Amino acid sequence: MLPFAWPHLVRDWPGIRRHAGLMTLLALTGFSAYNTMAHYGLQYTTAINGLLLQSIVPLFVALWCLMLFGDRLTARQAGGMCLSLSGVLVIVSHGSLAVLIGIGFNRGDAWFLIALLIYAFYTVVLRSGRRYIRSRSSLSVWAAVGYALVFAGITVATRN
Repeated sequence: MLPFAWPHLVRDWPGIRRHAGLMTLLALTGFSAYNTMAHYGLQYTTAINGLLLQSIVPLFVALWCLMLFGDRLTARQAGGMCLSLSGVLVIVSHGSLAVLIGIGFNRGDAWFLIALLIYAFYTVVLRSGRRYIRSRSSLSVWAAVGYALVFAGITVATRN
């Protein structure tokens, strides 16, 4: 990515430095924590559970928007979320209430759910980060810092 992003990074460097805390937060949540926890959780859950949990991300985004920025859902947005979730439930259960009731949850679901909460947070905070830096620069910074954080975490984990 560096050869493509270099001119943008040079031009945006003052903004990157000025907003290093926000850039690090976005890298941590959008790259490091989300990917690590999601992949770990998906090792222990079923595809059905992963799909069901993934379908509630819009709700998490709406909750983060409310908590961080005071944004409220419109009736159309709430209706769309309910319709979408209902569709997922019908597809996953093949229209059978017995199948839906029989779905079990496990530790992988908890990890994946936490990962989705983190990703929804990242999605909402992302709107603040995009104001300051162009997309090629921000993506490069978030990827570099995010992967460095993952590597640091792996290094610490393997020492213990």
